[in-house]
Amino acid sequence: MRVRLTILVALAGLAQAQEPPRPAATSLTQAGSAPQAVDARGFIHRWFVLEPVSVPGRLTEAAVEEALKQSALPDADAAPADGRKVTIGGSELAWHALDTRNYNLNLYHFAWSLSKPTSNVVFWVETTIDSPREMKDVRLAIGSNAASRWYSPPTSNPKTSTRTACSGIASCPPSR
Repeated sequence: MRVRLTILVALAGLAQAQEPPRPAATSLTQAGSAPQAVDARGFIHRWFVLEPVSVPGRLTEAAVEEALKQSALPDADAAPADGRKVTIGGSELAWHALDTRNYNLNLYHFAWSLSKPTSNVVFWVETTIDSPREMKDVRLAIGSNAASRWYSPPTSNPKTSTRTACSGIASCPPSR
């Protein structure tokens, strides 16, 4: 069973000017070619992260909703690939295949290491989870210290296929 999870995270704060290249984030490494299993604690280490999408103004709840509309992926059904480029709001952005060394995926460090804006930005993050067998009543828990929206995969029935969106600190309902 393969599950594709898409997450959108918005970070707010003071805008920062572009700076020269910085060292790589110490908590992230370029993903290897071998599959990366979930660790013993259940933490997912392999992620695809799109470079940050700049958004204007403060990220209030209404502004985050608007940022979601303005920062939508041009082809939400296309799976990301390392180096694949997409254009959002006139900016060409690249997907990065990353492995985390720790228990968290630090998007601030990711953007900072690329000399990209770290505030008033939206990140698209995606992962795929392969399970050798069907698992019932599995719970996915996600924590975020910023505004976030999580999308579970569409259902397998094309007549009722929809993505389920979850916001805040909640659990996405399982796909059926």
